[in-house]
Amino acid sequence: MTDPERLYERLATACLAGPHVSKGKMLASEALRIDGKSFAYLSEAELVLKLPEPIAAGLVTEARATHLQVGKRMMRDWVVIPAADTDRWESMMSDAMDLVGDRGKP
Repeated sequence: MTDPERLYERLATACLAGPHVSKGKMLASEALRIDGKSFAYLSEAELVLKLPEPIAAGLVTEARATHLQVGKRMMRDWVVIPAADTDRWESMMSDAMDLVGDRGKP
């Protein structure tokens, strides 16, 4: 297991301890979900996240991420964060989790 894989597993375990968080399939990967809506997964040692479009666009503009491509379609609110940027994975995963679901649900 690589360092990015270990980090993702640690972060995913912490997320799964939260209410309404589960695992499910997305694009042949095991994704983290809140109430059935995916917000993060690991793909070839890179973190894939759903973020608000302005934040995703900013990360792409800064060359800190690329937009997720599904076939010919560019997903404007999904970004791929490289393994070289693991120091930001935790906060970015938290942002993605906040976007998809309210962690304060009863």
